[in-house]
Amino acid sequence: MLANRPHPEQGFLKLTSCDFIREKRNLLIVGPCGIGKSWLACALGHKACREDFSVLYHRVPRLFSALAQARGNGRYAKLLRSLSRVDLLVLDDWGGSSTTNSGAISWRSSRIATTPVRF
Repeated sequence: MLANRPHPEQGFLKLTSCDFIREKRNLLIVGPCGIGKSWLACALGHKACREDFSVLYHRVPRLFSALAQARGNGRYAKLLRSLSRVDLLVLDDWGGSSTTNSGAISWRSSRIATTPVRF
């Protein structure tokens, strides 16, 4: 059974084609701290930039803080629009801190999220 499974390196090489972005699919990178989840997410984001995709990187705790602040100063809708307009949104450190309801975003992009939390 395991013989039919692709080698992890082949799976990563397939991701570097950026087809998941073209297909508006999401990617969740899960694993323990220190194994390179953020590095892989950034490498895929860098490759997407070289393929002329728009990419935005945010650490989730800081993003939620920025969303809360934007809600208070009237820039909330503008920030949500900027998040929803990119081709690839990299959300790093998802689940690393408590989160709040940040509102609904109409996603038209792909997302990569990294988390040390197992699902």
